[in-house]
Amino acid sequence: ADMGQLEGRAYARAELGQMLKEAGFSRYRFYSVLPALVRPQAIFAEDYLPEEELEVRIFPQYHYPDTVFLEEERLYTTLIENGLFHILANGYFVECPMDGCFSNVRQVTLSMDRGAMNGLMTVIRRDDKVEKRALYEEGKKKLQQMMENQTDLQKHGVRMVDACLDGDAFVMPYVKGESGTDYFRRIFYEDRELFLEKLDGLWELILHSSEHVPYEDVDWEHFEPGWEKRKADDPGKDKWRKAAFGSKEEQENLGVILKRGYIDLVCLNAFHAEGSLVFYDQEFYVENLPAKVILQRTIDLVYCGNTRMEALLPRDQLQKRYHLEEYKDLW
Repeated sequence: ADMGQLEGRAYARAELGQMLKEAGFSRYRFYSVLPALVRPQAIFAEDYLPEEELEVRIFPQYHYPDTVFLEEERLYTTLIENGLFHILANGYFVECPMDGCFSNVRQVTLSMDRGAMNGLMTVIRRDDKVEKRALYEEGKKKLQQMMENQTDLQKHGVRMVDACLDGDAFVMPYVKGESGTDYFRRIFYEDRELFLEKLDGLWELILHSSEHVPYEDVDWEHFEPGWEKRKADDPGKDKWRKAAFGSKEEQENLGVILKRGYIDLVCLNAFHAEGSLVFYDQEFYVENLPAKVILQRTIDLVYCGNTRMEALLPRDQLQKRYHLEEYKDLW
């Protein structure tokens, strides 16, 4: 059948390029949009490929379970390896500069589902700079907070990617190191003892990333998320107070409470460079947060979608190593 006679079909990128030429645009640049045009999370220039695993960055949306036979996020790495990443993108943004000068952008990552205050975009520029900008006016205060968070973490011995405020942008150099998630996965297969040693090191870093809050100063009744939905006569409302002031084993299972719990102090927001982890994008902290919440996040991110790792070293063994199993629902 003649493809031109079909109705309701999608168009290949080559066809779109031909349409642009026929419309008079001699210069244009395609940007691949993931996971969908209607709610973009990441945009990549046609001459640039992501340098990290995308399965923990991009979260596709499926409209009906019966139509899902493969999780899209599991495909991104093999598409890149086989030269199909841009060809099989879910949608395109096309830049057609009238003066012939293209923008200085390789990649844009968007977080538009977190409200006006926290909505940011991260732009990887072609001059090897990375900038974060607020998507809404209210979010400009967030950039100031990020700078303050950066200074606070550095004071506590956390290596951070250098950053500064430049007008309405939070600017960092582009780091060409191995992503923290990829690093942990690589050494897991190469040297299991080294993997555990480096995970222990990250745990120590988390423990020293903020001051420790004495148990006496914690509002235990309002400690667990969702406490406001609890009934007044709930027999479990004193559960965490009893644990905090209970046996040595209960206290060990509960662990350290951080004055500022930087929930993104995880492998996803780090590079491995010059023998240690270097962190970036520390937008958030939660007051009076158990340190084990952050460690649990890194373990979950490293193991995400990796059944082989689970078979070689079950996550349960790491839970026991760090005394995470008793209160894992809380973490």
